Amino acid sequence: MFKKILIILIFFSQTLLSQIIHQLTVDRFTHYKITDWISYAPALIITSIDMDENYIYFGTRSGGILRYDKYTNHWEYPYTMSSGLRSNQIIRVVYNPDEGFLYAQTPVGIDVYKPAEKYWQPSSRYYLPSGKIPTQDDFKNYSRNEKNSFRYPPYYRPANSELPDFFTDVNLIYHPGGILYDQYNREFRFTDRIVDSWQRLWVGTNGFGPMMGELDNIRLKSMPQSIPDISPRDIYIDHNQIWIGGFRKGTAIGGITRWDLASSSSSRKSTLTM
Repeated sequence: MFKKILIILIFFSQTLLSQIIHQLTVDRFTHYKITDWISYAPALIITSIDMDENYIYFGTRSGGILRYDKYTNHWEYPYTMSSGLRSNQIIRVVYNPDEGFLYAQTPVGIDVYKPAEKYWQPSSRYYLPSGKIPTQDDFKNYSRNEKNSFRYPPYYRPANSELPDFFTDVNLIYHPGGILYDQYNREFRFTDRIVDSWQRLWVGTNGFGPMMGELDNIRLKSMPQSIPDISPRDIYIDHNQIWIGGFRKGTAIGGITRWDLASSSSSRKSTLTM
């Protein structure tokens, strides 16, 4: 008799557990907030850039969507599969000002982020909406008066041939045409780009992460927000600093990452490559 009761209890508990797991899988965002679980992954290859009134969005090859607050000059947590995206590989990111929605094209399909719902979900669209472009008046003023001054209208995406010869940090060399070399003579090229209202050019690269060009003083600087392309093996926490080390994958950028919790930014210590 005791064995029969035990079997019934085990069967009942397994059935109840499976129901709970099923409910959490289907309706996960009613059980925890979107910020309860945040993922960070290598995001050195920028595939697409767009912006809205508050943020610059960087679609990445494997790290979801990076977000930079234009007003506070601060990195926010990225949008990843932890936020509801079906894939961390972003082909293109587009903000639709008519709806106020953010869209991401992934290998699985198009996902949409609705601010009122605060999480990503599959979109019914078969194609991405058109993003915002410069107004006709802004473009006319640029074409007539400022075409040689590098003062581009907001939402403009200048071609490589239109870019100035940027000054860079001592460990970087910029070549006109959207080509960048680091201190190890590794070559990186610009991918997408967009201009904001403060005459800042936000640039993506094919392996060096996001960059920002200050068009007023023609200076280009790196904006690291990613661990290098490593398999993490060890983490050390020192007050507000997190040090992450691991094994480098192939010939990609490796090294130890120092993550500043106070500013939510990272910096690569490539001289300590493992």
